[in-house]
Amino acid sequence: MNCHIFLVIDNELEVQMNIPASSHGIWADLLMGKKRIEFEFLPIKMTIGRLQVFSRSEQFNLTQSAEELRTIFVKNQNLPKVQNDIKKLFG
Repeated sequence: MNCHIFLVIDNELEVQMNIPASSHGIWADLLMGKKRIEFEFLPIKMTIGRLQVFSRSEQFNLTQSAEELRTIFVKNQNLPKVQNDIKKLFG
């Protein structure tokens, strides 16, 4: 996995991880239950569960759902649990 490190103003390091686009097949596999991973970050677990239930409805939009899930990873990628989840998913 590629990692880029950037310096933040307060002399703290912020890790910027490469997270594939929502069009990457892994997101659809997670949402459709084809790939199962025991994630650590509770909001990821809850979102996947909710979207998997929603996937059974006629209003389900896989593209929007994949983007929603990916956004959680992107917005929280500096948290240790999310970093571990990213490694499980793509590492």
